[in-house]
Amino acid sequence: MSPPRRSVLAPKFPEADFAGWFESYWAKDLQEMFRLVRRGAFQKLLELAFRQSGGIFEAAQLAAPSAISRPTVQTYLGAMEQSLVVEVVRPFHSGRSQEIVRAPKVYGFDTGFVCFHRGWLTLRDDDLGLLWEHYVLGELRSLLQSRQIYYWRDKARHEVDFVVAREPERPLVIEAKWSEALFDPTGLAAFRAQYPDGENLVVAHDTGRAHVRRCGALQVRFVGIGRLASLPELGLADPTAPASPAPAPRRGRSETSVRRTASPIAKRGRSS
Repeated sequence: MSPPRRSVLAPKFPEADFAGWFESYWAKDLQEMFRLVRRGAFQKLLELAFRQSGGIFEAAQLAAPSAISRPTVQTYLGAMEQSLVVEVVRPFHSGRSQEIVRAPKVYGFDTGFVCFHRGWLTLRDDDLGLLWEHYVLGELRSLLQSRQIYYWRDKARHEVDFVVAREPERPLVIEAKWSEALFDPTGLAAFRAQYPDGENLVVAHDTGRAHVRRCGALQVRFVGIGRLASLPELGLADPTAPASPAPAPRRGRSETSVRRTASPIAKRGRSS
């Protein structure tokens, strides 16, 4: 494993920056849109969401630390999503008993605040992978201008990062990996055992020229993030167009409108 990265983070925790941002967010966005009253409970839940950003959001487990009920957790999560401080990614499923069908994954809108609440002053390779996942999600949201992006996980803990379901019978899988060498096809193979049709993409930080690799019975295409806008799988542009350079990381909020969506092929199933 390579040594921790020290040059990408501030030398100390930005408590004042977060406090100033939250003061403005509470006074303007939340009060104008929702008129919430329990500031302390909301701030605690938001801090917990940032701390576990990129993970599965279990409302029941977060209610007690935030000193609120489970329904209030869901209400506050809805306010966070609609005010664009978190991205809520819901599970793709068809109601199979072995699939996660309800619990979403939640991503903080700002990776600086994610690092702050996780207590990171240096970054390990695993940390870079998580932050890269946030970055790829942000680019997908920006390009697709849609909330029709999901994740998939089964109860055996097989998982794929993102599923784009423009054609529900041919879901596109997108895995976000800091390095090509870190790609493990186990989760993808489990997904394709249930949903055999569709394309498989890996968006890796160190991928130069796009290429295709066989992973067992799977065909997987590896691309850099600068190629996303020209991928025919996303239906956005001419795939022969030259790749655009990777954009600089953004710290602002997405301007895409937010609305709650369900899995495109979901049937009624048990709560995960």
